[in-house]
Amino acid sequence: MEEWPTLLQTAFSALYRPESIEAWLSDSGLQRAELSTLVCAYLCPPPLTFDMLADWMPYNAPELLRTRLGVLLNKGFIQAVNGQEYRLTDKGLELVQSWTERERVRLAGLTPLPPRDLHRLSTLLSRIVQAALAAPPPPGKDRLLSSRRIAPSANAAPMVQIDQYLTDLVYFRDDAHVSAWRRHNFDGPAIEVLTLLWRGEATDVDGLSAALTEQRGYTRDDYARIVERLQERGLVDASQPTLAVTPQGSALRKEIEATTDRYHMFPWTVLSPVDVQELRSLLLRFAQALSGS
Repeated sequence: MEEWPTLLQTAFSALYRPESIEAWLSDSGLQRAELSTLVCAYLCPPPLTFDMLADWMPYNAPELLRTRLGVLLNKGFIQAVNGQEYRLTDKGLELVQSWTERERVRLAGLTPLPPRDLHRLSTLLSRIVQAALAAPPPPGKDRLLSSRRIAPSANAAPMVQIDQYLTDLVYFRDDAHVSAWRRHNFDGPAIEVLTLLWRGEATDVDGLSAALTEQRGYTRDDYARIVERLQERGLVDASQPTLAVTPQGSALRKEIEATTDRYHMFPWTVLSPVDVQELRSLLLRFAQALSGS
């Protein structure tokens, strides 16, 4: 199961070109994080509230999200409906929708695999997405359902459908992971800190701050307090200069990862073992062809 998130993300990432994203950023006049916030606002069912946005982006500091909302308001991409609700303006809608349509035109012209294989890949991915939509909770499906709100028409080119299904499944993975850590009474910043320490991507508070502060908006002191909370739960040993995840912390983080995989992979049970092997082969060939390797 561990390979599937990587396979899906690799195939999804291979669809896009950096120059296309840079052109979108240039057209918008926004920073990448601000544009990402606008896309989240577009995907959320209207009317948008701050709580909805914070739930979609649970690893970010509320103050940072409010700053980004302020930028989008000031630049006319969203507007306040009342004191608690927002909606995209025509300018905001046009920016996201025009880029989406341009990308779909570009994708429709790509043939990384023979037409028969593209159709088969689309069919297999569609079956998984439909099973995910029908599956009982957990996990929650807010991101998956929002992704489906912008699905192309049924007669769209197979490449456009594949792009949508991969997007759906990447979002469903996010739904699965958030559901998995929330059941253990974590918030976004705490699980992110535990994850970085568990993976060895940071070893002290300074390292956590260097890796996360600019992106997430929390300060070094915030991360020091998060480490203290994790220590109080017996998940992190902060008695030495180098922070260490305790055996209890490691076991819990492994359990969260296993739960994420279980939630995410449940819809795959609609495929036979032969179908699963075929899907793996198609995704590998698809990503390799798009990346030119």
